[in-house]
Amino acid sequence: MKTFIVFSVSVAVLGIVFTTTDIGEKFKMQARHVGEYESKALQLARENIQLKAQLSDLQFKLQSIETEKNFLQIKLGQKMSTSKGRNIASFSPADPVAEKVVKQNVFKWSPKQLSMLGDHSFKTGDYVQASYYYNTLIQEYGKDSVVNDRIYYQAGFSAYKTSKYNNLAVRYLDSMIEKYPTSAFFRKAKLWRALAWLKEGKVESFYKTVEEFRLKYRNTNEWKILSGHYEEIREKFKPDAA
Repeated sequence: MKTFIVFSVSVAVLGIVFTTTDIGEKFKMQARHVGEYESKALQLARENIQLKAQLSDLQFKLQSIETEKNFLQIKLGQKMSTSKGRNIASFSPADPVAEKVVKQNVFKWSPKQLSMLGDHSFKTGDYVQASYYYNTLIQEYGKDSVVNDRIYYQAGFSAYKTSKYNNLAVRYLDSMIEKYPTSAFFRKAKLWRALAWLKEGKVESFYKTVEEFRLKYRNTNEWKILSGHYEEIREKFKPDAA
């Protein structure tokens, strides 16, 4: 009887030992898997950060090229006009865009539809069409929540790029700057408004903006764009009294 009891206890102890050992091995295996997952997650996070940095750098380079191109076009002899530009809202009947102004009364595009149409034209580089859609959106639905800082910025940028609606460029970039002083587009709007002023021959306003960037926004991408031309800008556009 004693032998049987001792044997039973021994078997039970061995069972506990083997069970505990099995649990320990399973725990170690799970810990390894968790460690591998965490390692992969960290690697993916680092790769994601790198991709975002590369995208940001690419966007900055594209903006730099575009800005320098526009500045050089002005600098190499583009005539500065002090005359008032035409407003899209008052196109002559011969203007093909005027037909679409009339069609708005027919199609009754919603704010969201106009925003989507404008965004599509903007992304494809059709700035005349983008100007029409954004201008119609702002004029017809200016108080709608769809009309935000991005819409004002892209409306102004598109108008500037058409080379025909510079007055709209200044108007909408002005509105963006005044309405959204904390916007991510704030400094970009200031930069393009300055270039629009230069097109209009408002040299002093243009130069003041350049100086503002030099003194106040030196650690920004916009100043990186301007700084490469600063000495030439100063030599050519600095007012006598500055």
